Amino acid sequence: MLASELLFLVMKRNLKGRMVRIAAIICLHALVLPHYALCQDDVTFYLDTAGWKLSKSKNNIIVYTRTPPETKVKEFRAITTMAASLDEIKKVLLDINSYTRWIDHLDSAKELGESTSTSAKAYSRLSVPWPFNDRDAVTLMTTRSSPAETIILLQLRPDDIPQEDNVVRLRIGRGKWHLIKVSDNSTKVIYQFFADPGGYLPAWIVNLFVVDGPYKTLKNLSDMTMTRPNE
Repeated sequence: MLASELLFLVMKRNLKGRMVRIAAIICLHALVLPHYALCQDDVTFYLDTAGWKLSKSKNNIIVYTRTPPETKVKEFRAITTMAASLDEIKKVLLDINSYTRWIDHLDSAKELGESTSTSAKAYSRLSVPWPFNDRDAVTLMTTRSSPAETIILLQLRPDDIPQEDNVVRLRIGRGKWHLIKVSDNSTKVIYQFFADPGGYLPAWIVNLFVVDGPYKTLKNLSDMTMTRPNE
């Protein structure tokens, strides 16, 4: 049986329940922050605001999508305003051990090496249902902050650690978190990312679910920041 035929049968049996976990890899890495030594293409990506189409608006969370030139997998840009301070949200984004509590469908995450106040590296893995292999990612985290905003750029580092057998590593992807202070207890959050999951996952399947992942992640993040004790 061809891989495409097998994919179709899997989708036909239980598309939403099984494939939404796969689509979650598009957003689960979008909180680890990349290097600021960016090439011109990276700068263009981060500054480009053209081509977005509204895909979802619910519970004060708006999700836009577009298709970047590098891949057929859609990129997302999710926006909301949270009832929490900029510093509180930033603490959650930098707390790698908390990722499984609020990133949609993330199974495991751990810090790699020593972190500093401006950089860290994380490894994350998603268990994907048969017949697909698990996905994992290594992401370098770098952050730049001012009293009014924090920008966290996202960049995959696929070759920084050895790859395990029977696991597909994410190699194409980038994004950002952008926190903008509205008031002492209110912050605008912009979450943007795209990643090609690789392997035998057609882009059209992933694109069916690329909106729900960031929506649920922002909702979970908002709930978590409201219940997180002040430090």
